[in-house]
Amino acid sequence: MPANSSLILTSLDFDSLKQNFIKFLGSQTIFKDFDFSGSNINVLLDILSYNTYLNSFYLNMIGSEAFLSTAQLRDSVVSIAKELNYIPRSSRSSVATLNLTFNTSGLSGTLVIPSGTMFTGTNSNGMFSFVTDQTYTVLSAGSQYNVSNVHVYEGKIFTETFIVDNTIENQKFVLSNLNVDDTSINVSVTTSDVTTPFLQKTNLHGLVSNSAVYFVQEDPGSLYEISFGDGIFGIVPPHASVINVSYRVTNGSFGNGVNKLILAQNLSLVNGGNISSVVNVVDPSSDGADIESIESIRFRAPRNYQVQNRAITAFDFEDLITQNFPEVKDVSVFGGEDIFGSIQYGTVFIACTTFSGAPLSKSIETDIINFLSSKTSIGITLKFINTDYVFIVPYITAYVDFSQTSLSPVDISTEIFQSISSYNSNNLKAFNADFMLSKFAAQIDDSDNSIKGNTTTLSMYKNVLFANGYPQTLTISFNNSIIPGTISSSDFILSDGKSYKITDFNPLNNTFYGSNSNGSFNIVNSSNALYFSQVSTNNVQNFINAGLVDYANGSLYIQSINVFDFMNPQGISISAKPSSEELYGTREIVLEIDEIKSSINVTKIL
Repeated sequence: MPANSSLILTSLDFDSLKQNFIKFLGSQTIFKDFDFSGSNINVLLDILSYNTYLNSFYLNMIGSEAFLSTAQLRDSVVSIAKELNYIPRSSRSSVATLNLTFNTSGLSGTLVIPSGTMFTGTNSNGMFSFVTDQTYTVLSAGSQYNVSNVHVYEGKIFTETFIVDNTIENQKFVLSNLNVDDTSINVSVTTSDVTTPFLQKTNLHGLVSNSAVYFVQEDPGSLYEISFGDGIFGIVPPHASVINVSYRVTNGSFGNGVNKLILAQNLSLVNGGNISSVVNVVDPSSDGADIESIESIRFRAPRNYQVQNRAITAFDFEDLITQNFPEVKDVSVFGGEDIFGSIQYGTVFIACTTFSGAPLSKSIETDIINFLSSKTSIGITLKFINTDYVFIVPYITAYVDFSQTSLSPVDISTEIFQSISSYNSNNLKAFNADFMLSKFAAQIDDSDNSIKGNTTTLSMYKNVLFANGYPQTLTISFNNSIIPGTISSSDFILSDGKSYKITDFNPLNNTFYGSNSNGSFNIVNSSNALYFSQVSTNNVQNFINAGLVDYANGSLYIQSINVFDFMNPQGISISAKPSSEELYGTREIVLEIDEIKSSINVTKIL
């Protein structure tokens, strides 16, 4: 009998499947008079429908797990990423920088701090162990030994041994611990009592048959597998060789923020004599990171494939940095030809933000430059530039119809504050993020149905930290146009011992006037001078020429400033009002709303 052309194939839920079976059987002459709901065949139909439903669900899940965009299991996402030559980031140890002082007796000449020396410290998450990743050798002519900039990494060292058995096809060497920091893995192979250290590689570039290299990849269950060459690209370890693997197991981001550490082992056992230690934490632990998430792999794997392990475009640099340095939260890369007023051809500038909020350490910056140097074009100079934060302060007046809400003015203010915080997190705090007053005002209006509108004005400021004690020349850029007459600063003390502010308004030489242009009134300054305005308690006004201002580009040029002291612990806070309702964050500029300084005024509609 021909197939039933009316059978519905797109409905795969249990009830639809059963009704399809009933419809199909009812169309057959032999089953024409059967009572499908009251006979034993009903049980058979349930079994058929149930089995079909399970198979359709199973096949749908298999189909979903076969594609990067729909896979839900980490093992599936990692497996697909391997085809794109993407190695998901492992957990990363938090790192702290220490200065160590050792007072000794019975010891002269050399003091050794072995690799793996343990320190302990605590934060709000508990107690953590930190270890050195190299051996430090310190010389001293006396009984005191000092060593600076010792890097210690959160975690514990583990060692595993494998025996090569070439009778096993495709033998795997899988590390038994979770949360391995794969940058800490060290591999050596011992053959006939000769031990050879192997280096980690991520690609086949430059490899020959005798290259002593190994590769790391994530296996199911988030365990890590060590693999070796095939005899053409890298050595195949001989049969019965001993593979020694040491690595660090870490707690990732939980180890960040430890600011006090003590030496947790007796170095006298290594060096002899008596040794006591003083540990000074220069940089608290930071830059620890958890294993890369599924969504991060899903986003980065195809983009990594696009980069092809080379740094040519700005996007290439950004992808390579964020993929290989998990402490980097966001990165901006731009060429020297884009720097206004100071073009530097052949230079690539890099600015980074971190998850901890602290500046990127100099050692990490050096690591990034070394990492990128082999992947970029010949003749390109890589240079880090400090991230430049411009803070926005909104002054909001919200007009509220209290007949449409039971909330108090304080409650409305709280909801507006939450909207400010949400806009700040979702739209700013990142490179190349722009502030649009219209969108910001609309989000304020959406805070509550009773808000019928708002009037919002803006100011912006940035903190500039000068080095004290000698004259300096510098440029301070807001990268956004400024309304003349609105430049001001916090108080600071110059080398003459007097207190000053920075301003562009000098009432003793008033150069401001109003101008009507295209139906709008604008303030114009016929001068572009900046001043140090003396802060005086006896109403004596004193203005000293300080430099120049470029209102259109939002740049202040300080010709010479010799700061003795700050009133603000973050340096000199310089503020101005933007002339546009749109603020742009470009190059190294990051825009951020200062939520604490934001002003919210709730006004009742009469």
